[in-house]
Amino acid sequence: MTGGPLVQAVRSAGMTPTRALSVAKADAGDAAAIILDLSLPGAAAWLADLPEHAPPTLSFGPHVLADLLKTARAAERGPVLTRSQLADGLPAWLATL
Repeated sequence: MTGGPLVQAVRSAGMTPTRALSVAKADAGDAAAIILDLSLPGAAAWLADLPEHAPPTLSFGPHVLADLLKTARAAERGPVLTRSQLADGLPAWLATL
């Protein structure tokens, strides 16, 4: 679930998605929530640098990048899902916000 389906899930939750094409341009300032694609260069470091008061965050990435998923989980900034878990996990997580 990326692109269109991800955007639809966010809209279905009553939120307006904003997309950053790189983590270097991402700004969590006014976000109600963050959905982070860990396959973007620098994403894991950006996640680790998020302040504790950052919006709720869900991260996802390919299951074949197990070390990257492990690093994201160690950052303790919210759920970390594989891409295959995203279809079920994202709507459930959005419902908690």
